[in-house]
Amino acid sequence: MRFGGTPSRRQGFILLYGCGITLLACFLFIYRPHLFSLAGHKVYDSMVRSLPQYGERPDPVVIDLDERSLAEFGQWPWPRYRVAQLLDPGYPLCRARQDIAARPATGTAP
Repeated sequence: MRFGGTPSRRQGFILLYGCGITLLACFLFIYRPHLFSLAGHKVYDSMVRSLPQYGERPDPVVIDLDERSLAEFGQWPWPRYRVAQLLDPGYPLCRARQDIAARPATGTAP
């Protein structure tokens, strides 16, 4: 093995193959062939299937927005975080779960 001087023919091929593989990887990253997208979707689907499954509740629940709640939290529709708090079983004011029927929005809600 030589240090310094002119590179051998083998070292030139290694450098050429390394550059070729790098260019191929860059091209595939930019072009993103359908086969790679499909493989990525399949991996994502398998990861989602491995998560714990929660059953649906068969009985619907109706949420009634009273005047006290509207005065405290503002006009309906509420922001997503507030609706998420209502649907969270750990939230202290949670008395409901699923279906939300709303009045038509007047355009003054946040």
